[in-house]
Amino acid sequence: MHDNYIQIGRLSKTYGTEGKVKYDIDDKFLDLIQSKTYIFLRVKGSHVPFYVEEIDSISIKLEWVVTPELARNYVNCPIFLPAEKVPQNLAITKAHQFVGLQLYDQIDKQIGEIVEVEEFPMQTLLHVSRGGEIVLVPYHEDMYMEHDSNKLQCSLPDGLFDM
Repeated sequence: MHDNYIQIGRLSKTYGTEGKVKYDIDDKFLDLIQSKTYIFLRVKGSHVPFYVEEIDSISIKLEWVVTPELARNYVNCPIFLPAEKVPQNLAITKAHQFVGLQLYDQIDKQIGEIVEVEEFPMQTLLHVSRGGEIVLVPYHEDMYMEHDSNKLQCSLPDGLFDM
């Protein structure tokens, strides 16, 4: 399911009184989102389409989201586009598709929710929300075991969370 979508950002917080939401979208994807198009939000493990009524430099207005109370339901939701809408030169690594999933270790112990992926030339880090704190977990494709719409299971180094 995740292979059909590319995560391009995340909704961050409500804005104004008309149901707008501020967004955090990687700059290279901004030109792909325009008014009168669809984006997908991951809601309860599923990719749900939302029609973009308008978008400006800091906020987005989605159809049917007309109050700040409704908009709050989508705060922190990852934003996706169908993979076929994203040019290959803009595609991002597989690890970015894991944002919003629950991370489990090799013995199926839940670690926490992956809230961000940070890439460096020699290392990819998963930012995992665990017990109210963000912990950084190194990631490499060799660690990958399996994933579905809600869960990523990885073979993690022993003692990683013993501090």
